Amino acid sequence: MKEPTMEDVIPINSLLTAGKNTSSFWIKASAKIANFSQKFWYTGCNTCWRAIQADHGQTFNYRNCSGQERVVEARCRFSIELKDSPGAISATIFGKIAEEVFAMDVQKLMQFSDKTIRLIQLLWEFGHSLKSTTSN
Repeated sequence: MKEPTMEDVIPINSLLTAGKNTSSFWIKASAKIANFSQKFWYTGCNTCWRAIQADHGQTFNYRNCSGQERVVEARCRFSIELKDSPGAISATIFGKIAEEVFAMDVQKLMQFSDKTIRLIQLLWEFGHSLKSTTSN
């Protein structure tokens, strides 16, 4: 994918009107995890990735995938908030891109307890407050 030019980048508050002409957009925004109590992974069909309430590794026959036998796999997923000066929007990051953000695979994320996630949140907020303090 080619790098966007400044003309390609649009503000968040114009996404609704721009959506009538194209299905992908370039925005320049700050990103933040607004909800650290969310689950950072889910289990889904290894073919279509629809969420399945089953244990990782379990096999099943899935009618949404032609009734074929499928395997439940864990996949990284989390919501973020994107902000630019005129607007904000929520977005969800999935799969390998989400794993790259955390610099770990879904198997490691699945091992985290709620206490560990809370510690990550405190460290994230502390780092953000230091950044704000040093930039003033």
